[in-house]
Amino acid sequence: MALFAMAFIVFITTTLAPTTQAAQTIPYKVNFQGRLTDATGNVKPNGLYNIKFRLMSAASGGTNLWQADRVYGVSDHRIQVTNGLFNVQLGDTTLGDPALSPALFNTLTNAAIFLEVELPTPGTATCASSSCATFSEGAMTPRSPLGAAAYAFNADTVDGIDGASLAQLSANNTFTGTMLHRNASNSTTAFQIQNAAGDPLLVADTSNYALKVGGGDVSPSGTPALLVLDHKNSAGDPTGTNGAMYYNTTVNKFRCYEGGSWGDCIGRTEASAKTTFSATQDFMAVFSLSTGGFGSTIVNAKLDNTFTAVIRYVGANIAYVMVQEDDHPGIWRTTTGTTANGYGFISSAASAAAVASPFYRFGEGAFTFASGIRITTPSAPAQRFTVLQGLSNTLGAGVADGCTIRYSDAINVDGVSGLAQWQGVCGNGATETTCDLNVDVVAGTWYNLKFTVNAAGTSVTFVVNDTNTCNVTATIPTAANKPINSGIVKSVGTTARTMDIDYINIAYDVGR
Repeated sequence: MALFAMAFIVFITTTLAPTTQAAQTIPYKVNFQGRLTDATGNVKPNGLYNIKFRLMSAASGGTNLWQADRVYGVSDHRIQVTNGLFNVQLGDTTLGDPALSPALFNTLTNAAIFLEVELPTPGTATCASSSCATFSEGAMTPRSPLGAAAYAFNADTVDGIDGASLAQLSANNTFTGTMLHRNASNSTTAFQIQNAAGDPLLVADTSNYALKVGGGDVSPSGTPALLVLDHKNSAGDPTGTNGAMYYNTTVNKFRCYEGGSWGDCIGRTEASAKTTFSATQDFMAVFSLSTGGFGSTIVNAKLDNTFTAVIRYVGANIAYVMVQEDDHPGIWRTTTGTTANGYGFISSAASAAAVASPFYRFGEGAFTFASGIRITTPSAPAQRFTVLQGLSNTLGAGVADGCTIRYSDAINVDGVSGLAQWQGVCGNGATETTCDLNVDVVAGTWYNLKFTVNAAGTSVTFVVNDTNTCNVTATIPTAANKPINSGIVKSVGTTARTMDIDYINIAYDVGR
């Protein structure tokens, strides 16, 4: 028995499924026509024949990719042969064939596919029993390679992705996965969202690291695009993060989150002024402070209604002087004495008898402290001193019940430069929690120091020069009142050391 002639045909329907559904848009069947003869070329008698079809990955050998057995089994799936001719649709699942899929004809997976046909022995070719067909003679050769038409199955997908899953210019599209837009090169209009008239609503300028609402300076217009912040329609503020902003329709105000708490962005009313406070000392005014050998006497001079200069003498003078320099018109300079102890501080205490008087209590509203500091000569083991810039209820002695930015050669030394670094610290009684700001203290260099305490008094952020930051989230004292404690404390050596303060600023909002 031999199969002398065959035709191979595939067709595709032109009826498309709706684009909103991931549906099959072509019939997944392949038409095959053959002519059945015996070994001498004589046409085989009419009848139902048992035949197997396979799709193989190579002209010989290879992998069986798909197989259909058109035989007498549970149902009669034999193929009708008339005058030697037969027609079959491979992939007809109603006749027991496995389904054909576009993935099978993806050339990235299967570079070539060949059709193989096999019949039983001549004596059992038409038998009508589930076990009588004997396939022992092997498949016919050669196998027939599939042409391009069958590979049109893959046109129903793009690299295996159903067309309904792809974005279309003429349809609405919804993207649910992670999206990344990256230009090959930077541009002032690298990415735009425009309205129907082509006016820009949002422009990403990757050359200048700018995100512009509307055209910005690229294409200004008489009808600019509006930035509308998210609105909250109930009382109270949401959970915030520094730099956040929204509009509250209950109080009709823009609300901004800075320094660990929410506040009105603009237009603070007289009532809100009662809950906020800000004070700055620039050391511009001339004042008198008596100096001399006072033993352990504490001497004070009231700078204004908020700030007081406090000096403690032990054995030798600690001197002060008001200095003016370019860009620093007012400087408070404190020079330690030549004994091993003594301190000079700027405080919020009004008098010597009230150095621990109430000023601020952490946890009652957002608080910010800032100062500008310069140290003339570094601290050293033989000439040791400590600089403290912050608040503490024990003036000059340390950081008990307070938070400060601290410097001394005995703490936080950079292993590379060998210089001590600024350190953020909060003390609660005898317990301290610290964080490293990773900024070397270089002699003669000005530093802008700042820390903020959130409204709940549970977190403190320390900052040097507006760039280096660190955080403390434990051991933040909330029970005791704290005055300003900004100055220098001598502890070892008999050589005088100098510290300059350019300014001190404090601000808080108790939110009541």
